[in-house]
Amino acid sequence: MPRKTATMPDPVALLAGLKIPTIDTAAMETSHRKNVEALVAANRQIMEGAQSMILRQAELARESVEALTRTVEAVITADTPEARVEAQQVAVTEATEAALADMQAVVELAAGTTGATFDILQRRIAESVDETRQAVQPAV
Repeated sequence: MPRKTATMPDPVALLAGLKIPTIDTAAMETSHRKNVEALVAANRQIMEGAQSMILRQAELARESVEALTRTVEAVITADTPEARVEAQQVAVTEATEAALADMQAVVELAAGTTGATFDILQRRIAESVDETRQAVQPAV
């Protein structure tokens, strides 16, 4: 009894019926270039924010040293022990208030940098999704 052999399907015939979407490679390349540009802009924003924070912290340190100098002078030049205690109390109150205000300023700088960086990336992601949709056309 002769054996039945299975015939292999014709690969050309199989591929002929396959519908592959078309991709605009130039548009995809442009999109990726814009992605890199957005990352560079975000990194620039982060570096500028870090630089602003460092400068602000240096300014705060200078102001703290000046305040400490004024406090020491006020305590040393006070005539009575009561006046010395009062000068110290005033210095502690002012230092506490200044520290809280300084922390708030640094937090606002950091938040501003973070928000601006997030906006850059979020905007680019939205643009990239639209560009990808336009670059990939469904198969016909």
